[in-house]
Amino acid sequence: MTDAPGGFFNDLPYTSYPFPDTRPEQMAALGVALGLTPPPVATARVLELGCASGGNLIPLAARYPGARFLGIDLSQRHVEIAGDRIAALGLTNIEIRQGDLGEDGLDPGPQDYIIAHGLYSWVPAGVQGRILDLLGRCLAPDGIGYVSYNVLPGWQQRKIVRDIFQFDDDPARSPADRVARGRWLLEQLAKGSSDKTTYGQLLRQEAEALSTLAENYLMSEFLVEDNRPCYFHEFMADARARGLAFLTESRLALAFPGMVDPQRDQLVRAMAGPGVESYEQYTDFLQGRQFRQTLLVPAEAAARVARRAEPRRMAGLHYASQLRVQPGEPGAAERRLARPDGSGLKTNDPGVIQALDALGRAWPETRTPRDLLAGLQGLPGIAPERLSERVMEALLRTAVAGYTHVLAGPVSSGRAADDRPRVLDIARAELAAGQDWVTTLHHAPLRIGPEIRQALPLIDGTRDHAALAGALPALVTAEDDPLDLAAPRAPDPQALVSGLLARLEAMGLLAPPAPDAARPTSPA
Repeated sequence: MTDAPGGFFNDLPYTSYPFPDTRPEQMAALGVALGLTPPPVATARVLELGCASGGNLIPLAARYPGARFLGIDLSQRHVEIAGDRIAALGLTNIEIRQGDLGEDGLDPGPQDYIIAHGLYSWVPAGVQGRILDLLGRCLAPDGIGYVSYNVLPGWQQRKIVRDIFQFDDDPARSPADRVARGRWLLEQLAKGSSDKTTYGQLLRQEAEALSTLAENYLMSEFLVEDNRPCYFHEFMADARARGLAFLTESRLALAFPGMVDPQRDQLVRAMAGPGVESYEQYTDFLQGRQFRQTLLVPAEAAARVARRAEPRRMAGLHYASQLRVQPGEPGAAERRLARPDGSGLKTNDPGVIQALDALGRAWPETRTPRDLLAGLQGLPGIAPERLSERVMEALLRTAVAGYTHVLAGPVSSGRAADDRPRVLDIARAELAAGQDWVTTLHHAPLRIGPEIRQALPLIDGTRDHAALAGALPALVTAEDDPLDLAAPRAPDPQALVSGLLARLEAMGLLAPPAPDAARPTSPA
C-alpha cells in the first residue's frame, strides 16, 4: 500500500509485501496464454507505482539481474529505506525514487511491465486519472500493466463497515487505537444485531472476516480519507480513454472462465453478449466481486488477444506444482495426486500421472512440458503427438484449477542435500532488516518465528551439514514455529539440520548453488 493522508503509511518502515500476482513472469505467462508475445522478463523494464520501500520490487530485481526496475513512491522515508536495502544487496539494476503521481512532469520513460498494486482506489480521483495516463503513455507496445482496485457491487457491504469505523473515529489517536476501536464497534454491533436478518448476518460475516486481518490493511480500507471503489465498466471507460484495453484478470482461471464453470459461463454470456468487458461486468454483478487485479495492454494489442484456451500456445511456459501421486491399490489404473494440504485430483491417464508427479517432485523448481515429456517412461503404443496433447491439456486444466503455477521464466532452487546450502540472499537481508517475514522463490511472503530467524542467517553457503549440525541445535528449540520444526524430533543434530533444510527447500527459501558448485543429483 502506498502513502495515504494522515501519514499512517509514512510511519511504517516497510509497508509493501511481495505479491505473487504482480510478478512480471506471471503477467507475461497470461499474455502468452492469450496469444500475445510479451517482452522477455529477464531483460524487461519494470515500473512500480506506489512501491513504498520496495518490498515487492527489490526481490524481483534480485531475481532478474538483467532487467531494469524503477519504483516511485510519495514518501521520502520509504525511498531512503529502500536505498539502504538496495545497497546492502549490492543491486545495480533498480532505482526507487520519490515522486508525486498527482503532479505534472513525471516521466519514467517506456516500460514493459507497470505495476500499481494497492494504489488506485486509495488516491483522489485526479490521481487515479494520472495513473492511467502514465500507463497509456509509458506502456510498451507489447507491454502489460497491472492495476488492483476495489470494485462494486461487492464493496457496497464493505462500505457499511467503513462507515462504522469512521463514524466515531478520532484521527488524533494512534492508528492502532483507531483500528482497535473500529474492530470493537463492529463486533458489538454484530453481536447485538439479529442473526435472522440479512443485515445482522452481514455484520457477523464481516466481523469474522476482519478479525484476523492485519492492522495496516484495516487502516487502509476503512480509516484513510480516500477509498474509491468503482464498477468495472467505469474503470475500463477511463482506461480506454487513455488508449488501454482489457487483457484479463491476474489469475489464469479468470482468463478462461468457461473451463471453471461452464454453466455459469453460458448464463453470463447470454446476458452479456459477445463483449468481453460486458461479460466481466455481469460476472461482478453475479458474484458480488469486491476486488480486481486487472491486466491492461495498449489498445493496438487488443486485436491480437485470443480468448480461447489453446494448450499448445502454452508449450513454452514454465510450470510448478506440489501435486504428488498418493499411495493406491496395486495395479489400479486411477491414481490420486494431492498437494501437502490434501487437496488434489484423480486421473487414469498414465502419462499425465507420471508428468504431474515429476512436476511435484521438482517443486519448488519449474519444469517445461518438454522436460516432463522427456522423462516419461513405460508408455508403449501411445503416439508422441497424442501424449504431448494429453500432458499439455492436463497442465492447462490443473493451472486453471489452481493446482499449478504458470510462469514465463524458470525457477531454480537449492536443495536440502546441497553440500553448502544457502538461504536466499534477499531473505537473509530481509531478516537482517528486522522483518518478521521473508520472500520465497515464488515471490510470496513467509512469516518466520524468532528462533528460526536466528538460524537462517547461518545457512549462508559457507557451512556444510556437519558445521550446521554443530551450530543450529542451540538455536532451534521452540515448540511453536512456522516451519513445524518443533514436531517430535530426534535429538540427533544431523536429523535436525536435515529436517530444517527439507522444510526450507519446500518453502522455496534455498538458493540454487553457483553454476560451478558441486551438487548432488536433485529430483527430476
